[in-house]
Amino acid sequence: MLKDRSGAKKLYKAHKTWLAAGVVAASLLSVSALGGQQVSAATGDAQTAVTETAATVKDATLKNDQAQAANDIAQSNKKVADKKEADTKAASEQANLAADIAAGHNDSAAKTLADATTASEKANLAADIAAGHNDSAAKAAKDAALAKDQADATAFISQSDATAAAGKATQAQKAADDAAAAKTTAAQQAGTADQALAERKADTAAKLAAKNAADANVATAKQVMNDHPNATTAAAYAASQEIAQAANTALNNAQAAQIPAQLVADAKDAALAVATTKASDAAGQATIAQNLADQKQAQADIDQYKANVADKKAADTATAAAAAKTALENANLQKDIAQGHVDSATKAANDAKTALENANLQKDIAQGHYDSAKLAAEKANLAADEAQGHADSAQRALDNAKAAHGEAVLDANKKGDDFKDHQKAEADAAAAKAAQRKAGYEAGLKDGKLGAESRADDPAISKQVAEYQEGYANGFDEGHAAWQKALDDKAAAKEALHKAGYEAGLKGGKLGANSRANDPAISKQVAEFRDGYDEGYAEGHAAWLAGLKKDDTNPTTPNKDNGKGDTNTDSNKGGNTTDTGDKGSKTVATAKTPAAKAAKQTPAAPKAKAATLPTTGDDNNVALAGVGVVAVIGALFGLAGDRRKRA
Repeated sequence: MLKDRSGAKKLYKAHKTWLAAGVVAASLLSVSALGGQQVSAATGDAQTAVTETAATVKDATLKNDQAQAANDIAQSNKKVADKKEADTKAASEQANLAADIAAGHNDSAAKTLADATTASEKANLAADIAAGHNDSAAKAAKDAALAKDQADATAFISQSDATAAAGKATQAQKAADDAAAAKTTAAQQAGTADQALAERKADTAAKLAAKNAADANVATAKQVMNDHPNATTAAAYAASQEIAQAANTALNNAQAAQIPAQLVADAKDAALAVATTKASDAAGQATIAQNLADQKQAQADIDQYKANVADKKAADTATAAAAAKTALENANLQKDIAQGHVDSATKAANDAKTALENANLQKDIAQGHYDSAKLAAEKANLAADEAQGHADSAQRALDNAKAAHGEAVLDANKKGDDFKDHQKAEADAAAAKAAQRKAGYEAGLKDGKLGAESRADDPAISKQVAEYQEGYANGFDEGHAAWQKALDDKAAAKEALHKAGYEAGLKGGKLGANSRANDPAISKQVAEFRDGYDEGYAEGHAAWLAGLKKDDTNPTTPNKDNGKGDTNTDSNKGGNTTDTGDKGSKTVATAKTPAAKAAKQTPAAPKAKAATLPTTGDDNNVALAGVGVVAVIGALFGLAGDRRKRA
């Protein structure tokens, strides 16, 4: 508000420097006119006025600062509330995003669960199909095993029948052989007629026997067929039928030819009854034998046929057994394949179960994420509510602070007017203090730079105001430090000169040259340089002489460089020490150490002097005090202006 004012205040701002200068001039005149005690009294009164004014200004400034602080706090609280609101909003958005992600995870888990369920159903179907294949294979294997057992039984029966038929065929062959032998014997014994009759009878008997044998064979075949219906084949039945038909045909032919043969036989029998009785008996025996032979032959043929049938049946049985074995192997292979399907189906079912468990786990995890996100969203909402409450509180505090700030500004403006009235007195008092402090500082600085003793206890100083005494102490310390530094620098310079002279003399002495101490280039140097040169030359020359004695054992060799004709010595400021050893005597130069450094000068203990300063100070001090007052007042006005700008 101070910036908006015009008139006298603007004029004051524009010319405040000149006003301050006028105040300083008035102060200087007052200081020059009054004595020391009067200056002290005036300073005390100004200090009292300044103290009261400063207290009033301080109170106004404090209230203004408090209002500004309250305003800053309210602004800070509002910023904090805004940030909390933004953080809450961000947290809410993150919670919503997490909820969406959790929902997505839940959907994915549900899809995974559905896929796992479908896979499990497919696995169960595959397991059922494999079980069906396994059952079919087991049934086929069982049927093949049963067929093999039946084939083995049939082959055994056929083999037994073949063996029996072979035995009967052998017996029939033997009977035929016996009949043939009997027939030969009978033919030899009977006559021609008897032989013919006997032959016819034998034929008839043979045919009858053949018929009987055929009937027997047919009956046997029928009996075999009845006993073994499973082993009978169409070929065996057809063969038995052909045998039976052939036997019947032979029997019919025999019966048809039997009638005329019988008539002839009867006639011959009647004529030759007596003569042929014996032959008839033999012929009968032969016929019987022939019939038996024919019967055996027929039986042998039947047995051979049965054997052939049995062999074929055995071969068929072996083929069937091989086929059954192949079928069994195929059945086992199908069984293995079916078992593989079962194993695959079992593995698929286990995998589907595992996938289902994983899907359930993912579903549970997704549910956990969703629950966490929901909880975070609830917390975020709660935090948002709290942040809104903080924001409302901060807004109320800001409003209150603004109101308090307005009141404080009004009060500060009111008291600021009072402050301006007292500001001049404060500036005057500060200028007076600064003038006293500067005057004391310059007096102390002057005494310190001269190396004099401190006059702090001198009544001319100790009876001055505190600012003057403080300035004197600070000035004396600074001046004394400068004086001490000058002494140290001087001592260091002397030491450097001494060192430079020492090094120059040492170099010349080591070269064996004559001393140049009387040379104007050396003699016109300061004492420290000359002393250093003498010490260095003595040490260097002694070293040079020692070197000569080491190289040449003749101690009387003249020194060509010595203008006075010295043989082995030269006047110097160093001493020689002779050391006798096994290899001869030698002179070793002992260097004299350089002179000690110049001791630092220290000021004497301060002593009180009888001189006293003037009561009001000299003219120079007054002028310097005026300059200091101007500077202090300018600084105060600048600080006051800055404070108003900040307010």
